[in-house]
Amino acid sequence: MKQTNAELETFNLQLISTSENEIQLEGDEHAIRWFTFLFLAYSFQQIKWPFSLITQQAILQQADPAILDLSETQQSFYCYLFAIWTLRREQGVLPPLPPDQQTVLAHLCEENNVSYGLLSPHSTSERARHEYEFFNLYIRIFISDSLPVSVKQKIATILDQQKEQYPYLQEMAQLVHHFETFFQLQLKKSTKQFFFYFLTIHFLLLQTISGRTNPFFRIASNFEDLSLQTDDIHTRRVHRFLEDLRQHYPNWEKKYHLAPHVLYIQDVFYTLYKMTYKPSIRVFVQFTKNLMGRNFLMAELHALFQPELIQFVHHVNQADLIISDTPEHQPGALYFFMDHIFAIDQWRALLSLIQDQLLQQTFFPQKED
Repeated sequence: MKQTNAELETFNLQLISTSENEIQLEGDEHAIRWFTFLFLAYSFQQIKWPFSLITQQAILQQADPAILDLSETQQSFYCYLFAIWTLRREQGVLPPLPPDQQTVLAHLCEENNVSYGLLSPHSTSERARHEYEFFNLYIRIFISDSLPVSVKQKIATILDQQKEQYPYLQEMAQLVHHFETFFQLQLKKSTKQFFFYFLTIHFLLLQTISGRTNPFFRIASNFEDLSLQTDDIHTRRVHRFLEDLRQHYPNWEKKYHLAPHVLYIQDVFYTLYKMTYKPSIRVFVQFTKNLMGRNFLMAELHALFQPELIQFVHHVNQADLIISDTPEHQPGALYFFMDHIFAIDQWRALLSLIQDQLLQQTFFPQKED
C-alpha cells in the first residue's frame, strides 16, 4: 500500500485500510471515478470484467437500444463507465462545477440526454441530478463516437443560440474568435459552432479536476507518441497561439488551468487547427499518345480525391508532381510515367504516390512558409 500510495499521490488519491479490513480509495470523487474508469477500462479492456456486483449483460439489457448499435469496444467502455457510476453513487458525492458552468452543463443535459436513462433528469434530488449531468459529460468525452455528427451539430447550435445568456459560453465564443483570428481562418458558421461545442465540453471536463489532468491521461496515452510532441509546423503554431492567448487573456491560464493541463490543451487546439488544414499537391498532366488521356485522368483523380487536395496546373514549373506518357524533368518535382491510362497496376502506384505526398505534408516536419 505504501508503494501504491506513492504512485497515487500524483492523482491526489490514497488507499486506506478500515477497521473492517477493507481497502478504500480516498480522494476527490471526480478523481476517483476518472482514475477508476481509465485504469480499469484500459487495463482489462474486453479480456476480463473486474466487477463482481454487476455484469455487462445486466447493463446492456437495461441500456437504451442506441447502445447496442455501437461497436463492441464502445459498448465495453459504456459498461465500465456505467458500472463505476452505479457502484460509486452511494459512496461519494460529486462536487458541482462553479455556478455558471454548472448551469451550462444542466441546460446541455436537459436539451440532449446521452446518458441513455442512467438517471432521470426530472429527479427532485439535487445529488441525482448532478450524477445524471456528469455522466452525460463523461460519456461525451470518453465514448464520443457514440454521438452521431448530427447530434453534435445540434448541441453546437443550441450552445451558440444560448451563449448570450451565460458568461461561460460567451468566454468560449471569445476563445473561438481568438483562435480564428490568430490563425487567419475564415470558418463557416457550422464549423465555428462545432469548435464552440468542442471547447465547451472539454473545458467543462478540465474543471472537474484542478491541476491533475495530465497524470490521468498518462494511464491511457503515451504522450511521447502524440503528434504534439513532434516538431512540425502545426505544433509550433499552436505553441505560439497559446503564448499569444496568455498574453491577451492572462486569466485564462489560472481559470482554465492551462499550465497544469498544457499537453492536453495543446492536443485540443492542435486537433482543431488540423481540422482546418487541407494538404494539397499541384499536378501537371501531359499525354501525347492518348487524346483523351489527360481529361480522363483529371476526372478520375477528382473523383478519388477532394478537389482541394489535387490542384491541376498548366505550367510544368508550377508542379509538385508531373504525370506524363513522355519523359519530362522539372527540378523539385516528382515524375510519374504512365503509358497506359487503363492499367490498374499503374493506377495503384500513382494513388500510392499521391497519398504518400499528402501524408508527408500532414504529419512530417515542415519548414515555415
